[in-house]
Amino acid sequence: MQRLNSIDDLESAVLARIAAHRVAQADPDPTRSLGPLMVAVALVTGLTLGWVNARTAKPAAASESVLVSSDTELPSNLLASN
Repeated sequence: MQRLNSIDDLESAVLARIAAHRVAQADPDPTRSLGPLMVAVALVTGLTLGWVNARTAKPAAASESVLVSSDTELPSNLLASN
């Protein structure tokens, strides 16, 4: 840091720092705003894929819940072995 000899030097130093700050604020880092955009895109993509898969999903063939249900006549193999 340089030594200031008069109040005029102080004023010019302050004005130079203000100008440098304004330049830095006018040209922000573009990658800083990329994070929230990527999160939003990932969220929309995930919700869209989940919605599409839910609408086009086929029911499972035979499962344990079908075999255990009360309207079937077949006992469950898993429950019968216990």
